[in-house]
Amino acid sequence: TLFRQKFPYPYVDPTSFYWSFSYGPDVLIFIIDQYHYYEAGSQQLVWLEQGLSQSTAKWKFMVFHAPGYSCGHHHNPNKEPEMIRVRTLLEPLITKYNVQITFGAHNHVYCRYDVNGVQHLTLGGGGAWLYNVTDFKLPNSMLMCG
Repeated sequence: TLFRQKFPYPYVDPTSFYWSFSYGPDVLIFIIDQYHYYEAGSQQLVWLEQGLSQSTAKWKFMVFHAPGYSCGHHHNPNKEPEMIRVRTLLEPLITKYNVQITFGAHNHVYCRYDVNGVQHLTLGGGGAWLYNVTDFKLPNSMLMCG
């Protein structure tokens, strides 16, 4: 596809867009493809858990499109299926393997949630207008800024 020609990253699966890379010895970044099947036991989640469990990097980051925690009133994280999937499928791995920061977008806001010591950033401006901030009072989380 044109995307693969323009962005020839080392994708794990030829039909999807998930991959990881290191930035020196201390940073490991996982790019998650939320538009490719990922459920418990799926190839993508097995790959992710293997990579996280084998990592000796001091800093581990995860990047995906739809965040699990966000404060934009247009996308309620208690109702959006993709945001719920982040919390139910990825959050246990994020916590278990000490991922320090997650980066998401989807919502046209900037917000940061502290969830059990993990920083969940929503960086969804991308040049567009920003939505008003709404604190959805998600469990075990605290909205740090809006």
